[in-house]
Amino acid sequence: MKKLYIIILLFNAIVLFSQDVELNLVNAKDEFKWGVKFYNQGLYEKSVFSFEKSLSFNSVDNLTHMWLGRAYYMKGDIEAALKEWSQLSDNGNAPLWLDSSIDIISSDLGVASRLYKASEWVPLYSKDFSRPTSILPLDDGGIIIVSFLSDTVIKMNANGGIVSKFDGGFEPFNRPFDIILDSNDGYIVSEFMGDKVSFVNNLGIKTKSVEPDDIPFAGPQYLTKESDRYFYVSDWGNKRVCKFDMDGNYILSISHDLLKGPAGVLVIGDNIYVADQINKTLLLFDSSGNYIVQGLS
Repeated sequence: MKKLYIIILLFNAIVLFSQDVELNLVNAKDEFKWGVKFYNQGLYEKSVFSFEKSLSFNSVDNLTHMWLGRAYYMKGDIEAALKEWSQLSDNGNAPLWLDSSIDIISSDLGVASRLYKASEWVPLYSKDFSRPTSILPLDDGGIIIVSFLSDTVIKMNANGGIVSKFDGGFEPFNRPFDIILDSNDGYIVSEFMGDKVSFVNNLGIKTKSVEPDDIPFAGPQYLTKESDRYFYVSDWGNKRVCKFDMDGNYILSISHDLLKGPAGVLVIGDNIYVADQINKTLLLFDSSGNYIVQGLS
């Protein structure tokens, strides 16, 4: 009888332990989701708190440790970020890109040094941009990054060093989204919250802003060029794509009943390809705005 009683106690203890473990995993997952949400909102302090709380429920989750390092890095605590990532690397749980990032950041801090092969992918991290929405490659190997949340455009050299930053000058950008080169050594920038498309000179100062002649923009996003004659911009709120000449004169709007959420536009030859995020399809138009076909759904 005594032996049976002990067996029952052990069984109950195992069941309770299993329930506690399962509950901890659920709580860890919930806190991880909050951490990612705060991170994407730029709330890095709250993000760190949520990831640390998640690890208090499940301390061996490698993905949470990696995200915690990212949150530390974005809030400016580089040493804490390196500590999290280095533990993953030492245990053999870090992906190759993270190992590369650890070496690069450590080298920048004077902690370590290393020679890098030109063929390696080098991740770029910077507190100078937040929520990048577009990258424009340059002929010299550099890039231009549009930083949506910080309302800035950042020019980097081929090594990832910042060359210059600009915010539009006297009339600052209002949530810039995409950028292309204009025909005068300057840039054309779409402003999602500003509901405009702006021409910017090579000093980063706005020279003018343009809008359609009929209906004002409602969340302009993606830009593309048709040679050096025209450019197109997707207008999310109005479910259309607008065409301008390179001087900023409005030409026409492209719309269709099938176009519900334009989320990308590309010109190939005389054809205009528009990605629809809502319908998850690709629509084809000619350069005059005539609908041709729907495909790749």
